[in-house]
Amino acid sequence: MPPRLITEGKIQVLGETIHSVVYAVAGDSETGLAKDSLSVLKGGSVWYEGRQALGPGKKIGESDERLRKEAAMYKALGKHERILELLGLEESVLVGRDEPPGTVPQAWALRLERASFGSLREPACGADTAGSGDPVCRGGCACAPLWDRMGGPVDPQRPPL
Repeated sequence: MPPRLITEGKIQVLGETIHSVVYAVAGDSETGLAKDSLSVLKGGSVWYEGRQALGPGKKIGESDERLRKEAAMYKALGKHERILELLGLEESVLVGRDEPPGTVPQAWALRLERASFGSLREPACGADTAGSGDPVCRGGCACAPLWDRMGGPVDPQRPPL
């Protein structure tokens, strides 16, 4: 059974990788439901109201270092129509589930604009694969480095993130 914060709509997990989880929280929406939030959080663990709500994921120090590097990359890249806008770096003095209390503010999430179109795959490829009848990116776009690394096509039908 999913955790109560998810079933009550307080947290909406949108995607996850080996290094991070992307999620929305209810406190960021006018309706009190995570699904209506205009921004998302990306971090090593899911935090809600100052607590590590789901996880533990990554250690606090590891997340802090990774998030600061990623925030610097967003700032260096600047605004672009195919890159979500960085709205800020979330920092607090944190107490993780399996870690001693900290005394120095650490980064726990990137706050990013929420993609209004759902999945990030289509805008990254620059093609409308949903209506084209061709469900596979053929490379030659933003997916090309991934195409080369994987040695084959990128399937945009995979769950969004």
